[in-house]
Amino acid sequence: MNLVKTLSKKMNAFESFEKAHSSQLEKNKKTREAQRKKEVKSKLLGKVPPSERRSVPAQKIAAIAAKDIVANQREKTQQKWDARKELREAKEGAVIDELTGIYNRHGYEQFLSKKQAAIQKENKAFEKGDITTEKREKTFSMIAVDLDKIKEINDTYGHKAGDMILQAVARTIEGSLRGTHDIVARIGGDEFIVIVEDTTADVAPKIAERIRKAIEDIDIEYGNRKLSVTASIGVAPYDVKSEKMYDLADKALYIAKEEEKKIRDEGLVVAGEVPKNDWRRNQVRYFDPTTEKFVKYDAERE
Repeated sequence: MNLVKTLSKKMNAFESFEKAHSSQLEKNKKTREAQRKKEVKSKLLGKVPPSERRSVPAQKIAAIAAKDIVANQREKTQQKWDARKELREAKEGAVIDELTGIYNRHGYEQFLSKKQAAIQKENKAFEKGDITTEKREKTFSMIAVDLDKIKEINDTYGHKAGDMILQAVARTIEGSLRGTHDIVARIGGDEFIVIVEDTTADVAPKIAERIRKAIEDIDIEYGNRKLSVTASIGVAPYDVKSEKMYDLADKALYIAKEEEKKIRDEGLVVAGEVPKNDWRRNQVRYFDPTTEKFVKYDAERE
């Protein structure tokens, strides 16, 4: 009850004040509105060149200024959209991996698409007799490289150490290639794809083994420690369907990385061995198109 009485007194006092000073309150309101109009007019006039201010009616000045303001707003909005579009297109069009400086997945896919298109075009031209065998576009093999236990390095020493490993691996693979026609791309966290041109089913595994050994020899100084890493590698011979090549290289990689469950689930045929738990990582497996089996590369047999 006391609270109600208190509120009632305050309301009555406010109403009494409003009645007693109504003329002053109205005057203050008009003063504020006039000030706002003056500020708006000043801003609008600022949009009109000084030489035109006297000859143009006030209404016209306001209209021109308002139109200019709207145009500027539209221009700014368009600029923002254009900037966003350019950024999006730049990201989509980027072909280089920022961390390692080699091709990224988009760059790899773009290269592969152009390469396959050129091969198919020249195959048709060769069939028609328009070009000779020597001038035809070269075919290629695909090598899938996956680092072993990189997660343990990240978990133990941090992602900076892992990034240093990835950078070193990228440089090492590039150094193991034969020339400008062979490329390497980072298509995932620790997965690389290598395209080696004009290789047969027996030459590509040799190149893969050279890459594997070079990666195994990497030593990274990190603080007071030396870090190293190994890689498991799968190799696929040329096929007109790039998806099939990647699938075969990836399956060969399953086997090289001891992915026993995947091997059994997909019914992969492994030459000379039955999948077992004591398989070692850090090896090269390749698909032999003659036997249609996945074979372990053995340098000692060469």
